[in-house]
Amino acid sequence: MVNSVKPGHLLLGALISISLSSHASPLLPDSLMLGVKEADPGIRDGLLENSEDYRHGFAYSLSAGWTLRPRLELNLSLDMPAITQDENRPEISGAGLAAHYYLSDGRLRPYLGAGLQHLTLEPAESGIVLPGSATGIELIGGLHFTFSPNVFGRIQASRNEAFNDDLRISQYQLILGYRFGHTPVQRQTTVMPAPEPAVVEPATEQQPVPIIEPEVIILPPDHDNDGVATASDQCPDTPPGMMVNSVGCSPFDLALTGITFETNSARLTQDSKAILDGIASDLRPFPELKIEIQAHTDDRGSAQYNLRLSQLRAESVRNYLIRKGLKSTNLIARGYGETAPKYDNNTVEGRAQNRRVELHFLASDRQ
Repeated sequence: MVNSVKPGHLLLGALISISLSSHASPLLPDSLMLGVKEADPGIRDGLLENSEDYRHGFAYSLSAGWTLRPRLELNLSLDMPAITQDENRPEISGAGLAAHYYLSDGRLRPYLGAGLQHLTLEPAESGIVLPGSATGIELIGGLHFTFSPNVFGRIQASRNEAFNDDLRISQYQLILGYRFGHTPVQRQTTVMPAPEPAVVEPATEQQPVPIIEPEVIILPPDHDNDGVATASDQCPDTPPGMMVNSVGCSPFDLALTGITFETNSARLTQDSKAILDGIASDLRPFPELKIEIQAHTDDRGSAQYNLRLSQLRAESVRNYLIRKGLKSTNLIARGYGETAPKYDNNTVEGRAQNRRVELHFLASDRQ
C-alpha cells in the first residue's frame, strides 16, 4: 500500500523550484542535491529488535551546499519519509547541518564530515514503540564523483550518535547533485587598481661595440713536430708520434737494466729475455724508429776480446728483438768493448755496471 502525499513532500518540491528559478542570488547555495536514504536505528549495545521492517526505514533528502574554501563545504539537509515504502516501516524525517572536508582534488574525491542532526522517528502503522526523536552528532564519510562541470554524484554513509537514550542511527545514501555556475569566491568583487602610466626612458645613443682583434701568437719552429722547439731540441729528427722528453729526445735512449748474459758468452739469460719482451712491445707502435743497440764490457781481459764479445752480445739482443716483431732494417748492433766506461772499473760494483746494454735513438729516414 502506498502512503499519501504529505506536507513535507510539498515543501521539498517548493525548495527545489525556488532554488532552480533564482540561483543567481548570492544568498542561495552553490549546489543542490537530491538523495535516497536508508536509515537503520539501533542502540549502542545492539539493535532494538531483529525486525527487518523496523531496521530499514527509507527517506528522501534535499541538501544545499555552500563552498567555504576549495576543499571545505557546508551542507544543510532536509529528510522526508519515502512515499513508496511499506506502511509498516518507521517514517524518518529531520534536518541536519554538517561540514564536509575533501581529502583530494580531481573527479573522484573522498571526503569526511561532522555536524549536528535531528531525526524524528514515527512508528506509522507498524505498532513498534520507538523513541520520538534523536538529536546528536553526525559523523560522515563519502565519495564524490564529478560527471560534468555542473552534475555530480555522491555515495555517503553516516552515523547519528544521539545525545539521548543511547540511540544511534546508521544512514546510507545515494545522492545526485547540481552545481550552479558560481562560488563564494566568484561572488566577491575585486577592485583592481588603475595601472600606473608607463615611464618611457629617453632614447640614448647606442655606443658602438669595440672590435677586439684576435691576438696572433707566433710559435717558434718545431721541424719534427714533437712539441719541443727546434732551437731547444737536442734530437731534431724524432719520428712522428714518438714520445719525447723535455729536450726532444726519445726516452728509449737508456741503459737496459737487468740484461745479462752467460759468463764469457753472448747467450741471453731467461730473465733478460723477459725484459726484452717488454721492450719489443713498447717499440712496435713506432715502425719508423731506428735504434742502435750498444753493448759494453768492463776492462777485465784483452781489449780485442772485450770488443768482440760486446759485438756478439749486441747482435744477440738485436736478433731477439727481430724475432719479437721489430724490423731488422731499423736495428743496428754495435759493440764498444771497454772503450766507453761510465763507472769505476776499479770496484766490483763499477765493473758490474759497465757490463751493460743501451738503446740509442737514431735519426729516421723521412722525406
